[in-house]
Amino acid sequence: MKVKRLPRPVVLGAVIICLVLYLTTQLWTSKNNTANLSYDKFKYSINPVNMCLNDKKESGEIFLLILMSSATINFSQREEQRLSLLKSSKTFELKIRTVFLLGSTHDVLITTGIYEESEKYNDILMQNFIDSYNNLTYKTLMGLKWTSVYCPQVAYVMKTDDDVYLNLDNIVTLLKMAPKQDYAVGHVFEHNQPCREKTSKWYIAEEDFPAPVYPPYLSGMAYVMTGDLAIKIWETSCLVPFIFLEDVYIGLVIDKLNIRPNTNPCFIYSNDIDYPLCAYIRACAVHMKRSESVIDKTELVVRNIKLTTCLDVICYNPYARIRNRKYNQCNIDQVIYDSSN
Repeated sequence: MKVKRLPRPVVLGAVIICLVLYLTTQLWTSKNNTANLSYDKFKYSINPVNMCLNDKKESGEIFLLILMSSATINFSQREEQRLSLLKSSKTFELKIRTVFLLGSTHDVLITTGIYEESEKYNDILMQNFIDSYNNLTYKTLMGLKWTSVYCPQVAYVMKTDDDVYLNLDNIVTLLKMAPKQDYAVGHVFEHNQPCREKTSKWYIAEEDFPAPVYPPYLSGMAYVMTGDLAIKIWETSCLVPFIFLEDVYIGLVIDKLNIRPNTNPCFIYSNDIDYPLCAYIRACAVHMKRSESVIDKTELVVRNIKLTTCLDVICYNPYARIRNRKYNQCNIDQVIYDSSN
């Protein structure tokens, strides 16, 4: 059988198009990697180097490391989170550690207060980049780099914010059933398009990200990954073009690793809805309203943890369009996907 050859001009044209696309991608990647690699110039101002060490001053086995992003001025939020995590957890045999991620500030009084806070609790991690919304990616990279150096034995790493309610009992229950490698879970955004409106807080220029759609990524309010994946994300980040949107950037790195993030309805993203008490009792993480207190919500949950009516409640996440009939400690087997609008 005689194979019909394509005309030479067609073949040449296809080769030229492929070459142009390749060079464009390489130039864009190279340009943006320069910004990404600039992270390495930052130095630790505060470093809790002993956080993950055991009694023998060796790197111990930590089940869950919580990297909590916090603004420099949020002293009260950090204090509430410390009390909340203590109250919401049972007496775990598993080791859980929390580290607050901070950038720097030019305010001398705030800086002094942070150093005093660090002396008291030894749970502050800070580098000398300015603490701002546009530097949130640096803040998460700081936490992941620190994990790879000072807590490499950790089983799971959670990245979250200081305005998020965490139910450690449910998180631990979920992770006991979770995969041990190359796994990430939270509230997944899919098919989101870059915002091209220049006045928007989330504006991304085409030269910074030319693709029309972001790959699936986890909401930055709270997500959990296996320890090995946390280290892989840090190691691979130098190969991925920098974006200031932290959750999108981590999604790009995970996509580079050919790993698909998992969604679970126990990560409740929206912070503009009044969720029922049962949602907090059965959730892993809830993005709270600014007017709400994490410690007040935790105390309410602790007082009502045995509510049997919660076993039959239907908790609804309107963003994921997922219903969970029993919300039984985030057991993914009990998830029912709702096809309604």
